[in-house]
Amino acid sequence: MGNYITIKQACEHYNVTRKTIYNWRSKGLLREKNEGRSVLLEVESIEVQITHKLPIAPSKNVDKLTQEIHELKEKIDNLEELITQLLPINKGACTQTVAKPVDPMGKVTNKTHYEKRTQAAIDKARTTFRELGMPNITKKELAERSCVSRGTVQKYWEQITQ
Repeated sequence: MGNYITIKQACEHYNVTRKTIYNWRSKGLLREKNEGRSVLLEVESIEVQITHKLPIAPSKNVDKLTQEIHELKEKIDNLEELITQLLPINKGACTQTVAKPVDPMGKVTNKTHYEKRTQAAIDKARTTFRELGMPNITKKELAERSCVSRGTVQKYWEQITQ
């Protein structure tokens, strides 16, 4: 005979829910005994179930998954850049194209696709703002005229109006 604990104690000690304990009991995975109105569970049978729930070699899995995530992010960035180069983005009556950001030396920068799109939108809104002679224009109207989202104009208003 081993040590026995209540369902409540098992939940607290092994950090599992009552539902999990009841599922294991209904499948016959836990040894138990009744003592009065209480159901007592054998500690050893609970620990066997807990060890079955643990992942095998978690650090290897995490490292492998992290590497795969980085590779997939790079592929997504490359595909998004290719798509924006090949297809113009239509928004209402405006046709918006995203130019590749280039540093002062003429080299393409290593920015993420999101950063490139954001900078292109800021540049487009700034150009429209300047073409209008820096008028007293609302953010909403500038966004509509430059085919840039209102959120982008709102967030980067200071940069656009410099």
